Amino acid sequence: MRLWCVALALLVTMPAGAQVAASRARPDSFNALPRFPDMMRAAQLGGTVRVRVVVDSAGHVERDGMTVLHSDHELLSASTRNALTQWRFVPARRDGRAVPDTIEQDVTFNFPSEFGVAVLEPVVLARAAVAPGHYRLVIGWPDADPAAPRLDSAATNTIALATLDRLVESLVPKDTTLPTRVVCVGVADSVRTGQPDAPALRRLARSRLAVLVARRCPPTFASMIALVGPDGRVIEGPPGEDPWSVEILAVRSYATGLAVVEAAIHHGTGSSYYRCRADRGATTPMKWEVACKLSGMSVSSTEAIGSRGLAGSTSRQGGNR
Repeated sequence: MRLWCVALALLVTMPAGAQVAASRARPDSFNALPRFPDMMRAAQLGGTVRVRVVVDSAGHVERDGMTVLHSDHELLSASTRNALTQWRFVPARRDGRAVPDTIEQDVTFNFPSEFGVAVLEPVVLARAAVAPGHYRLVIGWPDADPAAPRLDSAATNTIALATLDRLVESLVPKDTTLPTRVVCVGVADSVRTGQPDAPALRRLARSRLAVLVARRCPPTFASMIALVGPDGRVIEGPPGEDPWSVEILAVRSYATGLAVVEAAIHHGTGSSYYRCRADRGATTPMKWEVACKLSGMSVSSTEAIGSRGLAGSTSRQGGNR
């Protein structure tokens, strides 16, 4: 009887709501992800940002209520701050009432080793509570789907041609006073598909472009100035603009109906590298839609340009990988 009386006395004297345990503020799972900075994606760099956030009783970040405790790069800090100021939080509760709270949030920008996934959009890789009032968010790209079917030679050839078509289109001269531009197209031997044939060249043809297969590509001025005649004098290059070369370097299946293409545009002593996303058409499975992004640039010596074969391996100096 005495024990019951003591327990009843404790309940009577306990403040209303005190039986409910206090909870910390936490981010809403529907918040928009921080943007992976374009420059960090191009450089293939990631990192982690840790911020201290003051959340008010309505679940918003208080004005001037965010402090960066650690950051691997200022671009990542700026992206994290921009996102978190728009986030909603489940407010902390104490004694049954919503109250302000201070929490810590880690955001990890994870860049994978596989080159191709950079053309995809990052997703949530992990979301967890590290400790009370301390949360962790990892964004990046998932591994390639191991169940994705391998591309056969026909699909690889179709994707390579669609990518060439996209990149050749970007080389059409905007200045109508310029002479016809020479564009040479080819596929690296490692892609294991044939070089563009006559029907493919007709598809790639554009007004004011002369599209040739790689083996018929004329030498560039940059390569010719590296050649020395029998008398020891440098051979002068041809007049006019150097030909442009578009090369498919790799085609990889990433998921069902999705492939990633690595390509390059060479001109003179410079090269621009692209990563392209190829999506199989939903209503036309034999058609692939391609979108490309610049991933790096390089400048080679004239000797390297002179000895480089378009359909073979390509030396990269200073390019981002």
